[in-house]
Amino acid sequence: MGGYERKIALRSFAVMAACLIAFAAAFVGLTPALAAESGSASNGLQVGTTDTVRTLPTYGNNSVNTTGTANIRTIYRFGWISGGNNTAKQATRSNLDVTNDGWADTIKVVGTKTSNSGYLSRVKVTVNGKKAFSYSNSSNRINRVVVSVVTLKNKQEFLWVNILDGKGNAVQRMYQYDSGDWYRVMSNKDVAKSRTSNQLIYDINPDGNKIIVKFNLSTTATGLTHLKYTYAWEDGELVRTSDTASDFGYATGDRGGYYQNRLTAAGSFKAYTNTSLKKAAFTVAAGKKVNIKAVRLVGKQLLYKIKVGSKTGWISCPKIKRTSKHSPYTLFRETDGKVTLNSSIPSYSKTTLYTTEALQRYNDHALYVARNEICARHGYSFSNGELRNRFKNKSWYSTRRTAMNAIESANLSLIRDIERSRGSLYAV
Repeated sequence: MGGYERKIALRSFAVMAACLIAFAAAFVGLTPALAAESGSASNGLQVGTTDTVRTLPTYGNNSVNTTGTANIRTIYRFGWISGGNNTAKQATRSNLDVTNDGWADTIKVVGTKTSNSGYLSRVKVTVNGKKAFSYSNSSNRINRVVVSVVTLKNKQEFLWVNILDGKGNAVQRMYQYDSGDWYRVMSNKDVAKSRTSNQLIYDINPDGNKIIVKFNLSTTATGLTHLKYTYAWEDGELVRTSDTASDFGYATGDRGGYYQNRLTAAGSFKAYTNTSLKKAAFTVAAGKKVNIKAVRLVGKQLLYKIKVGSKTGWISCPKIKRTSKHSPYTLFRETDGKVTLNSSIPSYSKTTLYTTEALQRYNDHALYVARNEICARHGYSFSNGELRNRFKNKSWYSTRRTAMNAIESANLSLIRDIERSRGSLYAV
């Protein structure tokens, strides 16, 4: 009997024994005391349920999660998430089986707050008193945390940690427990071989014994690409079984990114007949206008279908290599010059409508602040440390609530739409 089969047999024996003990207790009239979990949504804990320590949630039961997605049970939330600011320092769940041994585990998450801001400096997750995950930020700027448990139809569970720091860098990891240790089975760094400015998981969806994972990949050469990976449970582990790529657009990093319909070749390179990149179709001369028509993901390599004049062909993702800090990239340059996303905040106005073209030139954080400034101008109170400190000393700020006019409402909606279309982690 192999290690995996032996482990399954031991777990089956343990579960059978537990069932016999429970039956015996019931037969003699004994009722074990089962502790119910409680909490409130406002402090980041799971909303109170009737679940008990040894009564585990069933697959597809939305009543025991707070994410809106079946089979993802949220334990801890910190920061501005889903339209609300979560400020919990600690949360505990005692009715999930993340160690997959048939018995409920006690999962505890502690966020250590910095002394002089509304941010966290450290996040620690323990399961049954032992460390499962920890993360510290040297700049003390952890401003968004979600810790959840993801359940497959076969009841296999995984620990899912989603962290965003103050610079927009993500730490997104999924762990599986096996034989006393935690193994990382998924990460936001698992996409594409090309060097990129950002790699973010923006959606995970358990579907039967598979998990569908959607990524945003921002390459500073060609902008934002959406990627979809499928992970399946096979032979006792989670493995990636397929990947696809679609859509591309304006890059959302603080620096870099081009309008894809304004590209010219910065040097000579070959385009190929298909995605195998073995047979050259034609050579692109320096200075020729290049349009990107499609994108594919082959293994971990991004491939782009380009059109030059009447000819089409495939190329690999451009290398992000510069001869100097602000020079064009080696493969493409933009006809109108390099675009830099502005980190300053769009000027507030209650009489002038924003335009999509103007707002697209600002980075994600700038749009996030601009959207919240519109609310601040009308007396909104902020529990988020960054926003509270940003607005509280402004001469115009007051907590007296007033109504927005039509232009302000339209500007706020436009910013939100752009954030969502980019896949910004600040989006609501």
